[in-house]
This record gives sequence, structure tokens and C-alpha cells, in this order.
Amino acid sequence: PAVSRGALWRLVAPVMLHANLTHLLFNVFFQLRMGFGMEKQFGREKMMMLYFACGLFGNLISVSLDPFKLAVGASTAGFGLIGVWLAEILLSWEVLGPARERTIIWIVFMLISVTTMSSMTPNMDLYGHLGGALGGFLLSIVISDMREEDRPPWYSQARAAAAVGLAACLAGGLGKVLLFSPRDPLPDCPLL
Repeated sequence: PAVSRGALWRLVAPVMLHANLTHLLFNVFFQLRMGFGMEKQFGREKMMMLYFACGLFGNLISVSLDPFKLAVGASTAGFGLIGVWLAEILLSWEVLGPARERTIIWIVFMLISVTTMSSMTPNMDLYGHLGGALGGFLLSIVISDMREEDRPPWYSQARAAAAVGLAACLAGGLGKVLLFSPRDPLPDCPLL
């Protein structure tokens, strides 16, 4: 509800907060595993922009679908890195060649691992995780800069569709949060 009253900083703050030491360590391990390679590939500035944009996007989707959910952690940004990774695989599928089978096995392993760890957490923010992954997927397609010879034939259409999808999700999420979300913490409480 505070976000609907203008506290937009609450869309970024959860990326830097964690519920406990286990939560912090798991997110650090996960993001070091995913993030180092991506930082080498994209560079520090682009990686920081992707990371925080995914966190913001995931938290926006979360608060727009469940405004009373209390959520902390960098998982929205971490799942955004998975979305970036999946978009990269989609765009370079033809280039992967014989590595496709290994890539599919790795994707299945990551999905099982992340789902298992997420389901063991009682207050896991499913909307935030999925929103971060969606944001990372769409944003990375929009800002991708593949070499001309490696681009699939549908590359420009995918970038245009991702831009429209990203804009629609951002506009819809912000519109829902700022215009139609509850503004009071306990909307049906007669005492408050």
C-alpha cells in the first residue's frame, strides 16, 4: 500500500534486504554463480543496469499482483539473471550447435534447483520471482546487440515484441499500483 501512496523507493529497497543469513548466503552464491559470467560478457555498467532493472521489475509485478505481500531479498534480480540467460539461449539457439543438449540439461537442473529452494521458503514471493525473470528476459532481448551474422531471421521482430511487452508490463504494473491498489495498510479494519 505504501507504494501506491508514492513510496516508489520500495520497489528497489527489497533487492538490498534479506530475511536471514541463509537467505543472504543463498542469494550471494546464486548471483556469484550467474553474475560473474554475465558481468564479463556485458560489462559492469550494463550488468548493474540489468540487475537493478530486473529487481525493480520483479518487485513491481509482485506489488501489483499482491499489494499486501511482505518481500525482501535479491531474488527478483537473481531470477532476472535467469531471464537474461534464457533470452540469450533463445536468441543464439542456432549458434549453440552441439551444445544444445548440454544447455537443455543445465536449464532443467537450474529450474529444479531454484524451484526446490524456493518451495522450501515459507514466504517465498512467487510473483516477484516470475516478474524478475520476465523482466530480465524482455529487457535483455530489447538491449541485445548480436552480431549481424549470428542473428536469427526473426531477431528484429523479437526485439520489437519484447519492447512492447516490457512497456505494457511497466505501464500496466505502475497503473495498477498507483491507481487501483489499496492505499491503506488494512483496508477493511474497522478499528483503524
